[in-house]
Amino acid sequence: MKISNVGRVGNRLDRAQRFGLAAVSTVALVAAMPSIAYAQAADAPPADAAADDGEIVVTGIKYGIEQSLNLKRNELSIVESVSAEEIGKLPDVSIAESISRLPGLATQRVGGHAQTISIRGLGPDFATTLLNGRQQASSGDNRGVEFDQYPSELLSGVVIYKTPDANISGMGLSGTVDLRTVRPLGYGKRAIALNVRGEVTSGGRINSDVKNYGNRISASYIDQNEAGTLGWAIGFAHLDAPSQTQHFKQGFYTSPGAGSTSVSPASAGSAQYGAFPEFWGVSRTQIRNAAIGIVEWQPSDSVHSTLDLYYSRFKQREVVRGAQWFSATWQDNQTFNNVAVNTIGGTAIAVSGTNNRIKPQLRNDYNTREDELFSAGLNNEFQMTDHLSLIGDLSYSTNKRDESITETYAGFGLGAPGSATLGNVTWDIGPTFTGDFPTYTPTLNYGDRANVSLGDRQGWGHDGATKEPHVKEQVFALDLGLQYELDSGFFRQFDVGVNFTKRKKTKHVDEFDLFLKNGRAQVLVDPQYLADPVDLSYVGFTGGVLSVDLPRALPVYYNKTVYIDNNTFDKAWGIDEEVLTGRFRTMFELGGLRGNAGVQVVNVRQQSSGSAINGTVTPRVVNPVNVSATYTDILPSLNLVYGLGGGHQLRFAAAKVVARPRMDELRASFIPNFPRSPCAVSPTNTAPCPVGGVTAPL
Repeated sequence: MKISNVGRVGNRLDRAQRFGLAAVSTVALVAAMPSIAYAQAADAPPADAAADDGEIVVTGIKYGIEQSLNLKRNELSIVESVSAEEIGKLPDVSIAESISRLPGLATQRVGGHAQTISIRGLGPDFATTLLNGRQQASSGDNRGVEFDQYPSELLSGVVIYKTPDANISGMGLSGTVDLRTVRPLGYGKRAIALNVRGEVTSGGRINSDVKNYGNRISASYIDQNEAGTLGWAIGFAHLDAPSQTQHFKQGFYTSPGAGSTSVSPASAGSAQYGAFPEFWGVSRTQIRNAAIGIVEWQPSDSVHSTLDLYYSRFKQREVVRGAQWFSATWQDNQTFNNVAVNTIGGTAIAVSGTNNRIKPQLRNDYNTREDELFSAGLNNEFQMTDHLSLIGDLSYSTNKRDESITETYAGFGLGAPGSATLGNVTWDIGPTFTGDFPTYTPTLNYGDRANVSLGDRQGWGHDGATKEPHVKEQVFALDLGLQYELDSGFFRQFDVGVNFTKRKKTKHVDEFDLFLKNGRAQVLVDPQYLADPVDLSYVGFTGGVLSVDLPRALPVYYNKTVYIDNNTFDKAWGIDEEVLTGRFRTMFELGGLRGNAGVQVVNVRQQSSGSAINGTVTPRVVNPVNVSATYTDILPSLNLVYGLGGGHQLRFAAAKVVARPRMDELRASFIPNFPRSPCAVSPTNTAPCPVGGVTAPL
């Protein structure tokens, strides 16, 4: 079912109360190992309280803050940064929550958890996400990465580039998020981090058969050989998180009209009435298992290799139960009595009364989603001379999403398909829209298993529906670069390189109608497939709604029929994108002025496959379509930093940046539209209709 008119919407998420059951983090087991000169900014310090020479070493939260400030201060680009105080010590459920507190960034919460990132108010598709400098595949319909797939316990820091750097390929228009894992040799010691936490949602269970408690468990291990030439790190993070939502939405408003005989008192006929109330209790469980593996090898000052592996599997289950109905005089000869009217915002609103002859469509929905992410990257750096280095990076990232969205219908009474026992409901939305939930008190008990049966009550033509979107994206990248450093002079470093990135994304949606067996005869549900009625007391819906265990009941009561329409073909597409980037950058410094300047030459080849769907004929005609395009952009960039003294800096940046189109906007699919011709449309216009017609994609 789709609702296009949306009015008042209210959601309330129960607060998750989290508690630590045990925590042992970053325990230094060997402190005598020599440190390696190479280290990322986000690597943690030695755990010793003081160095051998008596220098005080800051650790803990202050260290993490100091690292972030130093990185922001030293970077030539304008950046924001988050650094872990110790390995495994970023406290949030996902990295999205960790970086959402940074200036200019905001998160969008989905299912109670932060999922996508907005930089400078622009949507997720305008940003690029990297893992250790490598582009990541997305399981969403477009380019935006879903950050809840990255547990904070496995990351040592994040850098958000707000201005471009010519040496980084694939910079985002709004910004670039670089997620970073630990570097074992840079970390400089053996360490173990263990975290165990629990959580429970307040307010009890909305749906009795879905738990409201969960846990978080993570473990990390970092070590290196005695010579300090080979280091390794492994980590695992488990999340089992519940969440609940109390949902209410008023679809749209309508007026019976002044003098309507269906309204009492008659003076209330001209007021606006909420015409499509819906409310349901939502319970979710989210289970994520993620792991990293890192091997770093530096046998000499001239060779440095790092292998990064990352895997994440995210399973989400959502149970939705509630009621919705048409509340209007044109539906089943409904009437309204004892109506009270208040003027809100200059409009007369029926704020309370009794709605008679309603037939709620009771909903039992069950939604699942599984995301599987894998990333691998191999970086090699060779010091050719004292001044010249060769850097090569090979990476692969893939992300797959399999989703199932199922809704089923039920109602009061037991009769022919589409029939229902009519009931009454008393509603009260309060004197004004205060943000509190309205109340709907029914005369019938819609949680009564002896009277509530499965079946469509609104004439929608089926007893349920299932949609199964499938999305897969793969990103392969090869990056080669030369770096030349100078000891003195205005120019301090030159970088030149080339990057090739190939991205492939496919999507298709399987759709099914659900029909009750035995000719769609309404049927009571066997108690073995029932749970306690969903708790809808927050809107005063006494008795709740019959709660069906859909995973078990679906094959027992429903037949599944493939559903195909024009949109089925329109939502099946594939995109191939190849981006070849040549780059040049120079870094310079003179007195208090330092910065970088560079240029990228970006050649893009995009190819899309889809379908041309002619639905004006029977049967419809579907033809495969394949379209490609090639274009080149030249993207200069400049970053300047001038030290004013006293720790103050003046920064300036200018660049030309390109945002790639959304993936679903690149799809080749289209549905031809045949414009009306002026032929034979009136007695005075009897011109013959032309054969054929002009087509244009919508």
